[in-house]
Amino acid sequence: MGEREPVSGPRRVVEGPRAARIAEVTAEGIVMVRVGQDAPPLRAWVAASISLARLVAAAREGAPVLVDFLDGDPTQPVLIALLVDRVAPEAPPRAVALEAAESITLACGASVVELHAAGHVEVRGREMRLEAEGNVTVRGVRIHLN
Repeated sequence: MGEREPVSGPRRVVEGPRAARIAEVTAEGIVMVRVGQDAPPLRAWVAASISLARLVAAAREGAPVLVDFLDGDPTQPVLIALLVDRVAPEAPPRAVALEAAESITLACGASVVELHAAGHVEVRGREMRLEAEGNVTVRGVRIHLN
């Protein structure tokens, strides 16, 4: 018996991006997407800069993604964006610690806070307001006001 000849005819081409859902992220970090409600999951190339943890969370939520197709081939999806409005936002950390050997500078526009290792602290801005429900204590060897 001879080999079957490949079926000839026009190749199906998908033009433009499509909505899809992350079906799963395997233990090896392979992202599987489902393009269409009843379509089988397909291995997707990931072109977007999305962390593996975010992809796993998105898979749990069945989050929508945007895929395009390599050379228009419907079997070669390329994940180009995670549509984050359906993914549960990450909770902000309860505390943040910053450490540096010499200094830390926080700047936002004209406002600046500088912390130096020797204990020198500078706070600069166009306006400053200090509010407290309790006491405000200012201690120092010398205090200069204007």
